[in-house]
Amino acid sequence: MPLQIESAAPSVVRRYIEALARGDDGTAYAALGGAAGDPGLTLVETFMDASARITRLKTTTLSPTEAQVDAEITTAKGVYDATYRVKFSPKGGAYIASHDYIKV
Repeated sequence: MPLQIESAAPSVVRRYIEALARGDDGTAYAALGGAAGDPGLTLVETFMDASARITRLKTTTLSPTEAQVDAEITTAKGVYDATYRVKFSPKGGAYIASHDYIKV
């Protein structure tokens, strides 16, 4: 059975958040569908630290190949609401196509 966006989307978001929390930029960039130094890819979540944990995660399927994942992330710097748009790559696998966050 092919990978479903409903399960792939929260998985890639968790991988991204956990990578940022442990300072693993390579894994974080891979979750964005690229590598460090790729044009247009930056890690902007400066609020992330080793204490970061996901306190809420909700996935909404937008199409068979796209989903939105809303996350509440608690760090030493505060609580943040983040929104991730996850898509399937033409090469296979899910990646974070866009993301945004605000401090609550």
